[in-house]
Amino acid sequence: MTNSSLGERLKAERERLRYTQPEFAEMAGASKRTQIGWEQGRSVPDANALAAWLEEGVDISFLLTGERSNGATSHHLPADEQLLLEAYRGMGAAARKALLADLLTGGKTTKRPARASGGVVVQGNNNRTAGRDLQGKE
Repeated sequence: MTNSSLGERLKAERERLRYTQPEFAEMAGASKRTQIGWEQGRSVPDANALAAWLEEGVDISFLLTGERSNGATSHHLPADEQLLLEAYRGMGAAARKALLADLLTGGKTTKRPARASGGVVVQGNNNRTAGRDLQGKE
């Protein structure tokens, strides 16, 4: 996909992460109309948009060069760990947050009523608390 345009790669990455145009634009502080313009190649996202998407698991190297980043896969990882990492990076923020909560608590999660911030607090053994520090975009 190295011959594709930035707009095509942006759309491909958005779809890989299963975001709608409005959701993806909101992450970057933009409108759906702006997102459409980016995907159609009429304009390009700025560094602030790229930084926001990076926090959500977007492969910025792929957006800019058409080549998947070395961080997305590693030849130093066993195949099963590499597969897990790729699957994790392909999840949306809410799914990653839930998976991390399960992993940190050994699958023993306790859901409390959502706070005003919309977060879910999950507590487990070993005095680990997930949720407080994992306030990803829902």
